[in-house]
Amino acid sequence: MNRVRLALKQTPALRVDVRGVTPAALHGLSTAQIERLTVTHGMQTLALAEFFTVARDGADEAGDELLFEGDLARFDRIGWQLTGGSVVVDGSAGDYVGACMSDGEVHVRGSAGLLAACEMAGGTLTIDRDVGEPIAVVPKAAVGHYSRPALSPRECWAIASATAFRVRRISAGSLASASG
Repeated sequence: MNRVRLALKQTPALRVDVRGVTPAALHGLSTAQIERLTVTHGMQTLALAEFFTVARDGADEAGDELLFEGDLARFDRIGWQLTGGSVVVDGSAGDYVGACMSDGEVHVRGSAGLLAACEMAGGTLTIDRDVGEPIAVVPKAAVGHYSRPALSPRECWAIASATAFRVRRISAGSLASASG
């Protein structure tokens, strides 16, 4: 398997929208072409290389797995509209992780922001820690961690509530059965 690694250089001052940075979008691109892809930082459009060091493991073409390294809590829409392949975040992810995905896998090895898995139609999203608001801003009386194996599309709003959720795995089958 070919892997593209994006290692965070430093935490950005503003939120960054990385929709469109998926294994399919990177397939066949050289490292230099990947570095020139653009993302939105606040109101600016900047090259991916402004935020990440790009490296590739495997053959000459970008492949099936995209690995983000670092704390990406300010990076939104990781895995947005994913149609295949694998995205791994070795750290935390921002809002809308795995949103609108129809196939493939997203694995966040940390926490995720608001509205994770929102409008997810297929694939698998795994989040190892909490989803939602950071505990530091949650009123003490509202803190209550518990496990939920899956969230239906109707429950997507709950991630934005004051209580942080601990999500282990969300898959297309569990969403379909829960929303019926």
